[in-house]
Amino acid sequence: GCEPLVKSILASELEKMGSALSNNLCEHFDLSRQELMLLLRTNPDPSSVDSFEKILAKHGHGDGCEICKPAVASMLASLQNQIILDDGRDALQDTNDRSLANMQRGGTYSIVPRVPG
Repeated sequence: GCEPLVKSILASELEKMGSALSNNLCEHFDLSRQELMLLLRTNPDPSSVDSFEKILAKHGHGDGCEICKPAVASMLASLQNQIILDDGRDALQDTNDRSLANMQRGGTYSIVPRVPG
């Protein structure tokens, strides 16, 4: 599609105006999602980045938000292949992942099998 072209035009125009386009995950991480995932994947001590709190202390700042918490939870699930609702990781999940179902507006839901990986 045209998304890369639009991003490059926007970045160019913002630079001309004295601003910049940030690809940071959110205000709490000065890294993109890809950069953070690479750091977590290549960390020599996996136990030093096995929770949101440890990752935030090592690579971010603040308390986290509705953008970075589910993103980091997804990274932890991909890298560690542990149950997403154990060891305090349930608080990081969005509603659908926390309930292991697709919640609908009317309060109904459909169950979707979760496959790690």
